[in-house]
Amino acid sequence: TPKDFSLKLNGKNWQAFDMEKISFGNDVDVGNRTIPPNIRLDITLDEFALNQKKPFKNISVTGTRHNTLWQNFHAQAIASAPFVLVYEPARNQFQGSFSDLGDLMERLNASDRFTGGSVSLTATQTKKGVIEGQVKVEKTQLKETGFLLQAMTILGIVDAFRGKDIVFDEIEIPFQLTPDFNLTLSDAFAIGTNLGITFKEIGRAHVWTPV
Repeated sequence: TPKDFSLKLNGKNWQAFDMEKISFGNDVDVGNRTIPPNIRLDITLDEFALNQKKPFKNISVTGTRHNTLWQNFHAQAIASAPFVLVYEPARNQFQGSFSDLGDLMERLNASDRFTGGSVSLTATQTKKGVIEGQVKVEKTQLKETGFLLQAMTILGIVDAFRGKDIVFDEIEIPFQLTPDFNLTLSDAFAIGTNLGITFKEIGRAHVWTPV
């Protein structure tokens, strides 16, 4: 309904990598969607796959949101290691962790360019239901492909990294998530032994090498 959304899902295997093939017809306008302020989730799956070769297993998601404020939330799954995201009402804080960014990105079908990297998420919820926090990644490697290599080529510093993975000791990504699930990233940075990157806003980046 306009005010309430409730989902209870229990099953063995959800192969979601073919979701883009589903047609909802011409009557659905996802661009003007309104997210109900009240949400109840109760999801249990033995297996969930966005990547055909690397599914998540033993998925459990429970949560309750009332008037855009989360009262509780708990999500967990097994990939190469346990993934956990929990909201603690007493501390008004979301906490999440996973031990391998590369594996997580691949299972989400987002990227296969990262190797390793421990991930942690910390966020708080404002009185208006906005979730503000940051994601931190430590010790990850990025294969020498994609936009980063192109930017380095333009700056004339790619020769120092040609044929090598780029190692980042630390990545930090501040974010803001509204009750309508609009995500904003800003002032992110990544630091490696020979390279650093700052992202002041989506789509724009500044690259530098330490003196």
